[in-house]
Amino acid sequence: MLLRNAHKLLIATQGLTLIFLFWSAAGLPPEFAAHFNAAGLPDRYSSRTAHLILMTLLIVGLPALVTGLVSAVLRADVPINVPHADYWLADQRKAATIACLRSFVMLIQVWMVLFFGYTHILIVQANQAAVVQLPATASMLGLTIFLAGALGGAGMLIRHFARPPLDCN
Repeated sequence: MLLRNAHKLLIATQGLTLIFLFWSAAGLPPEFAAHFNAAGLPDRYSSRTAHLILMTLLIVGLPALVTGLVSAVLRADVPINVPHADYWLADQRKAATIACLRSFVMLIQVWMVLFFGYTHILIVQANQAAVVQLPATASMLGLTIFLAGALGGAGMLIRHFARPPLDCN
């Protein structure tokens, strides 16, 4: 069910993240700390407009680019490297296999959009503090959760294609 609706989930996540982005950015000053070094100290500043453009491109543009590239590769008649390709890419299952691959890519993009939204939250909170500093624990936790989710999604994809269903011969 989740895989069948991955594109709807991606669009909904993008829409809600953009609404939150523009709503919360209103509380930022015209110029603010937008990038932080490993110690959490600001090392690059941005205008609110530039930040909104960049975040919009990351939330909408990057997933559109990835989706377009994946779709182009899957539409092209190039070999798809999946385990048990003779089963998964048989004529009666190839369309479903390609749809499944697209859905997994979209689910990982949902995760990516959520990560960008979380990053924006940290930037807003850091700029509202008395001393502008990105909390190291929160940023490392966010990055760790993002990477774990992306690796978990990749693991689910590998597991899905690892072997044909038991009832096929």
